[in-house]
Amino acid sequence: MKYVLGITNNLSQSLQRKDQDIVNAMEMVKEIKQELQAYRLNEFDSLLKEKEKTGITNLHYYEFENFNTVLDMQIQELGNRFNEVTTELLMCMGSLSPDGNFSAFNKKQYVKVGGDVSE
Repeated sequence: MKYVLGITNNLSQSLQRKDQDIVNAMEMVKEIKQELQAYRLNEFDSLLKEKEKTGITNLHYYEFENFNTVLDMQIQELGNRFNEVTTELLMCMGSLSPDGNFSAFNKKQYVKVGGDVSE
């Protein structure tokens, strides 16, 4: 719980900053979602060793009733709030920023229907 709340708290704090760049914020959300998913898939064994619990009953209880449930809820919540369409829209909006003479603008990113886009 400390790990999950720690990384999601850092994300929450960053997203609340008024000077946060949309593109960076969406990248941060994507990274946290990936980190939570990797943690869910790979870190349960280390958690068991840390708690020094043994037996199938404890394994099942901690992995399926607590560990995976908490991580699934966090991943789902981030996915609901920042789905693919929303994230792509925010990334596109962020690239319209005049900072750096529109250096983040990518014409191919906006034209997805139709033929080839020449530069």
